[in-house]
Amino acid sequence: MIPEIILAEAKNHSEIDWVEEHDLLVVSNLNPFDSKNQVDWWKKNVEIRKAFKSIEREINDLIKNNQKITIRMLTWVKIAKLANCDRNTLRHPKRITWTEEKFNFLRQKILNRIDARNKEPQQVNEWKKKIVELEAKLIKARNETAIWMDQYYVITKENKTLQTVLKRKEHELFGEKQKINELIKKLDDIQK
Repeated sequence: MIPEIILAEAKNHSEIDWVEEHDLLVVSNLNPFDSKNQVDWWKKNVEIRKAFKSIEREINDLIKNNQKITIRMLTWVKIAKLANCDRNTLRHPKRITWTEEKFNFLRQKILNRIDARNKEPQQVNEWKKKIVELEAKLIKARNETAIWMDQYYVITKENKTLQTVLKRKEHELFGEKQKINELIKKLDDIQK
């Protein structure tokens, strides 16, 4: 239940939607300073929520415009400065739960974005490295193929030359064999 004094104050500032459950202080008695403390507590909570909202808007704008986000843009000091208080006020035992929750939410949002941005270039770099490796392998394979092709042409030419020489020698041997056969025939004829 929201105290009447906060509802009245919120209507004056048109910030009724900024009244949340953690804005309620447990009041032991109804002294005038208790009401004042309650309103001051609520106003400070509103300022703190506005500070978080301001940083969240800044983060969303950077994400929307695809700009670089650093983790240093979210600090307790920056939030305290935007909320016109100090870090101890932000981390007051009665506030620490929701302020840390909001801080961790924004921190995670930033980290997710940083991870996403880091993965893209890393993946692109991995692909570029792979392409360079494959191009190097391709060039090496081309060079090796060129060497083998050169050797193939040399061997083919030598083989052709050897085949020609071999045919010539076979032809010469055939001619010599015929001469020998003729001489043997003549010798046989003479001996007869």
